[in-house]
Amino acid sequence: MNSSLTFCRLARLASILVGLTTLGAASSKSDLTGFWTADDGATYYVLQDADNVVWWAGFSADGGRSFTNVYRGIWRPNTATEEPADVGTVDGEWADIPMGESMGQGTLRLSLRFSGALAKVSETGGFGASSWRKTTMDNVGKPPEAIKKAFPSQNDLTGIWSMSCGGGGTVYVRQVGNTVWWFGLNFQQGGPTFGEVYRATLQGNRIAGSVAILPWPWTSGSGVSVLNLSGDGGSGSRTLTVADSNKTGCTWRKVQ
Repeated sequence: MNSSLTFCRLARLASILVGLTTLGAASSKSDLTGFWTADDGATYYVLQDADNVVWWAGFSADGGRSFTNVYRGIWRPNTATEEPADVGTVDGEWADIPMGESMGQGTLRLSLRFSGALAKVSETGGFGASSWRKTTMDNVGKPPEAIKKAFPSQNDLTGIWSMSCGGGGTVYVRQVGNTVWWFGLNFQQGGPTFGEVYRATLQGNRIAGSVAILPWPWTSGSGVSVLNLSGDGGSGSRTLTVADSNKTGCTWRKVQ
């Protein structure tokens, strides 16, 4: 047997096995759920659900007072047969909510690198951060507290809402056209017990969309929620109720 040919075949087999090992290791890094810090000093609480939908709430370094943004995107693994430049990408939309001062919104595409870092590939709307690294709960401190502030009255749903169920809470809502975003903080025993992100579409007096409970840090999950809207606009004159009569009632009331 030609020893040179045998060596080439063995080298080729080794290369294939290394490639498969690399891709296998990469796939184990593709669960984005957890706590991330960005190069702008912000902290992000991220959930990747069972349907590969990626959610987050991100807070500026001053506890979300400069900006608080929410995000919903779709994770897509890279299926290249040769070693790709990244593990996969996330394509989605983001919006600032009125917990902070900024009020931007747009699209955002992310790449998960083999190093485990997230990198911004493209964006619209002026999204600031460009890279993220995963960290532990011990390094992000406690979740931000609800921020009460003066907020001008809006004729749409944008504003600060109170939540009646689950021990009560504060919900920061942003309406962009017919798209409704919110970030809600639920309180029990004096502190936030979970944070939720909601992204939905407003049609008439009904809001239908999906919701995610972020790792906050006690629990997480996602689901679908349909709400009924009543009231004629303005601060304090609008309420939301759960549309499904089979579920326990919960009411949200606009307070600012």
